[in-house]
Amino acid sequence: MTTRTLSPANKARSRARHWTALERVTRCGAAAHSPVSVSAEGSTNNIMTCESVWACPMCAERRRRMEGRDIAAAMEGWMGVGGSVLLVTLTLPHQALRDAMDLRAAWDAVSALFPSGTDRAWQKLRRDCRISHFIVVNEVSLTRRRGWHPHLHVLLFLDTPNVHLATRLGIREWFKKHRVQPVLEPEGDRLSGPANRHSGDATVVTSPEATSRYVTKPQAVTQNFNELYEAGARGTWQAYELASHGRRSCRWTPHTRGILAPCSRKRRVPGRIPPRSPLTP
Repeated sequence: MTTRTLSPANKARSRARHWTALERVTRCGAAAHSPVSVSAEGSTNNIMTCESVWACPMCAERRRRMEGRDIAAAMEGWMGVGGSVLLVTLTLPHQALRDAMDLRAAWDAVSALFPSGTDRAWQKLRRDCRISHFIVVNEVSLTRRRGWHPHLHVLLFLDTPNVHLATRLGIREWFKKHRVQPVLEPEGDRLSGPANRHSGDATVVTSPEATSRYVTKPQAVTQNFNELYEAGARGTWQAYELASHGRRSCRWTPHTRGILAPCSRKRRVPGRIPPRSPLTP
């Protein structure tokens, strides 16, 4: 009888069951009904999945990957009809954030950098810069020296094929003026000059596929869960799980997903565990 070796993702999911405080995650990977079968490609059928976008190393990575496909399709569709997309990353300076309350407070602070839909100044900016839609993606990284570092990736869908430098500067200056301690750190091209080192710029998206992979890459904590587990960093995982509870991983402008990504993955997944626990993220 041969013993099947678990993949790193399966191993992480199995280990996460021992650390999680979420009931649905403890049942992820269990048999939905008999028999459980393995396809020729190596995928396992007839098992339940928790679909947690934060607290399950396997489901979170798959959900981020599926979200990335929706975002790429939205950008490609928008650019295909003559629109353009800007990427801005909103973050706070690195601080020594160690526990759950530190992370939650920092996450709330960085989330406040992006305005609500009823903000009058934001609505004026949308009209002036012709911003029709937006997508906001949450991400948090972790380093040993500096601790937690949450940030937001914001994709702005502009109703114009050409984005002038004045528009990019206007968006950057708006965030500097209207938000509390914003630091914009986009990937890609930056404005020249030392004064702009930490203020950044709104980057024009030229590759929807590459941009979607960047903004929806797996959370560092779930991607490196096996390392955390082997290091015995249970407190780190529990802080992350507590701080991410109830927080949305990705936010779209109302009705945008149906317009720009009509073939969305937003549907009930067969075999999904019902969200019985009040702690379900």
